[in-house]
Amino acid sequence: SGMIQLTTPLLQVTNGANITAQVLGQGNSGGIVVNARDAIALDGTDPFQGNAVIGGIFTSLLGGNGNGGNIQLSTGSLSITNGAQINSYTNGIGNAGNISIQARSGIVVDGEGLVSSVRADGLQVPISSGIDSSVLADGSGQGGTIQIQAESLRVTNGAGVTSNTLGQGNAGNIIIKTHKGVEVGGSDRSGEFRSIIASKVFFDESTPSFAQGTGQGG
Repeated sequence: SGMIQLTTPLLQVTNGANITAQVLGQGNSGGIVVNARDAIALDGTDPFQGNAVIGGIFTSLLGGNGNGGNIQLSTGSLSITNGAQINSYTNGIGNAGNISIQARSGIVVDGEGLVSSVRADGLQVPISSGIDSSVLADGSGQGGTIQIQAESLRVTNGAGVTSNTLGQGNAGNIIIKTHKGVEVGGSDRSGEFRSIIASKVFFDESTPSFAQGTGQGG
């Protein structure tokens, strides 16, 4: 897919809307570059759709061979709230894209939203706000590197900054540089998921070996 490049004073993506570069077969996903002078605000999901609709900015490889595209954001301030995400992932053979964020002011990643379950009952389930570059369960490749440079970073109320491997390959590195500090605190409304910054390989003894992640954390 081709590259998406946006230059604007302000970017708002709300209520399940998203900016997406995606490959469903062979080839590399295009990258996404956003230069927003004042602010980027990613907020919310669409809980009323028949499938899981998550708002935010995404690059992905779904099946086939290729790499997920890189995401580059440059802005004054960045907020990712109520289940929105910045996400580059692969579920095929190839690497997830890198995510690079520069914000002159603070970055806030906060809370959760609701999406409709893919199950027949349509149950709404919570999803955390986050910045993520991952290899999914059917994927084989490397998780992308996440680089964040900002005045401050707050990850709160169950949100996360993660690079994960659920398939085969290594999780990516997470590099954070701030002038005023990093705050990670709180959990989601259920209390089950705490806010997190992590690079990890998932391994569950209850999961069949063909469905477990293999590789190294970043």
